Amino acid sequence: MLLTGFLGVYVACAIGAQALASIQRSISPSEEGAPIEAFTSGLLWIIAMYGVIRITESLATGRRLFFWLAFTAALGALAVDEILGIHEATEPGFNDDWVKIAMWIATPFLLGYLSRIERAERASRIAMVIGFAIHSAYIFVETGDGEIFDLGVTLDVLKWSEEVFELLFLAAYTWALWTLVLRQHVPSSNESLEMDPGIESRDHGSEH
Repeated sequence: MLLTGFLGVYVACAIGAQALASIQRSISPSEEGAPIEAFTSGLLWIIAMYGVIRITESLATGRRLFFWLAFTAALGALAVDEILGIHEATEPGFNDDWVKIAMWIATPFLLGYLSRIERAERASRIAMVIGFAIHSAYIFVETGDGEIFDLGVTLDVLKWSEEVFELLFLAAYTWALWTLVLRQHVPSSNESLEMDPGIESRDHGSEH
């Protein structure tokens, strides 16, 4: 519940900050230094931190260390690129839409692998599916700016849609992964009672 609230506030703040920047300073959502880009980069760092936790565990067990190193490094690189706009320097000579499409195609395989090795519960798997659906909407809008096909809407609508969809699918992926961390490392109220049966006995005693 707290994780859902945190991400909800995070997304709302990102959209609100971008709306203010667009109104007051005419900063486009896709422009370098746009607030929403910083928030998107932040989500990538939060997901990368999930990999850091798994690296720490892998150093002790020796299992899947290379995978978690690659996972964390890739997300860190994407986070840096998101805030600095390095890939945009390759345009117009290089169309980065094809890279995004390739990453989108690879995403279900990565999510499936993560779901299997992390033994993801139903709620986490549902969040992954929702995230991928929004991710697909993002790719549709991203490629509909005329370079691959034309959606026939204004550039401003396209840019806003791209950035909001990107923010939302990353938030869904963040929820899916960090739910696993909280499940494994933060005991529920029932588990706390099992670990400290004296709590329940004290409660019964206070009733008398």
